[in-house]
Amino acid sequence: MNEMEMNRYWKKIVGTMNEGLMLVGQDGTIVMVNKAFEELTGYLASEVIGRPCTLLECDACEGAMKASENRWCKLFEEGQVIKCRCHLLKKDGTYVSALKNAAVLKDDNGAAMGAVEILTDLSELVRLDK
Repeated sequence: MNEMEMNRYWKKIVGTMNEGLMLVGQDGTIVMVNKAFEELTGYLASEVIGRPCTLLECDACEGAMKASENRWCKLFEEGQVIKCRCHLLKKDGTYVSALKNAAVLKDDNGAAMGAVEILTDLSELVRLDK
């Protein structure tokens, strides 16, 4: 498969992922989510696109936002978050445990354009731990 074919099928590829995928703009506005994100959070894409990512009330993000003076989110200073355990607010008002991996997306000049977050549902592990 060449690059042109991959670009043609990227939505299908992302749609088959088991992990939730969220793309956010530089200002934290949700730009895109996949089906697994919808299943994890209970939100439909149409309900979150254009809204701030803070609607998920991620406890890891809350600490990162308060720790940074230069940016609204520390992710944009550090460039990535790897294997961060967090809790996300679902549409129904409950919280779900997740493992977050995130990275800033940069243009060819190195300027931040947004970020990608991968969210792995840890609910079953939490249930087994109990």
